[in-house]
Amino acid sequence: AEKKNATEYAIETIEEIRQYSKRPIIVRFHRVISDTQEQDFKVLSKYIEDKQDITIQSKANNNYPDIIPVIKNAYAVCTWSSSSAAPAICEGKPLYIKSKNCFFYNMNSGDIKDIEDPKIKDNRQEWFLNYATTHHSLEDLSSGYYFDKVKNLI
Repeated sequence: AEKKNATEYAIETIEEIRQYSKRPIIVRFHRVISDTQEQDFKVLSKYIEDKQDITIQSKANNNYPDIIPVIKNAYAVCTWSSSSAAPAICEGKPLYIKSKNCFFYNMNSGDIKDIEDPKIKDNRQEWFLNYATTHHSLEDLSSGYYFDKVKNLI
């Protein structure tokens, strides 16, 4: 399995974005605060101290607005492998995904070097249909509905 420390990824991504764009950057931490995240928050805060137009959204600094308005106001979304990609797709935002293991990777808009010329996928309807079929209720499982859908794939 692929693993990537969130702050390490954020710093690498900030540096890569800055090669191609001067747009403001928001680094958004996961909503659950852990000991690791608190340490990562400190590392990232120190890293951006002298950098313009970079902010951190985290419960650690009490700056954690709802994700939907944040994405609506964003130019693009960059992620390693996060469910934050789903609202970006719903809002039609360019999406840059680094991990090929990310569920949303097929909606990737290209490389960060192309951030100012995104290749937004035009298959959102197909994506919505596929995404919807990944969610099943206990009733779907106990009735055999889910098994009927996947048995030919096993």
